[in-house]
Amino acid sequence: MVITCWEVAGFGKMIIGREAELILSAARLGAIRLGHSQVGSEHLMLALIGAGGMVGRFLKEFGWEPEAWRQILRREKGLGSEYARLPQGLTDDARAAIAGAVEEASRKNAKEV
Repeated sequence: MVITCWEVAGFGKMIIGREAELILSAARLGAIRLGHSQVGSEHLMLALIGAGGMVGRFLKEFGWEPEAWRQILRREKGLGSEYARLPQGLTDDARAAIAGAVEEASRKNAKEV
């Protein structure tokens, strides 16, 4: 199922598939729950750890758990204000991570990320 289409510099338009869209939505929700004003690569990681797909299973096999990662984020990034406008977009690191996924999909001639 195709949800949306993103324009990524150098790659033109790339379709974001259902699984990727769910990861992006979960990352946004993770940022909101932590009170962070932007979605960063750390929130993408949190979403991947919590996902049931191949990457989520792989990360869990190596001991990564969503709650442990949330605790790391709270310790390293802190909790934001509950009154902040949340979230206001992607950090540069998150954009780079997504661009890397798009580049990999393009290299494999995939029709979606």
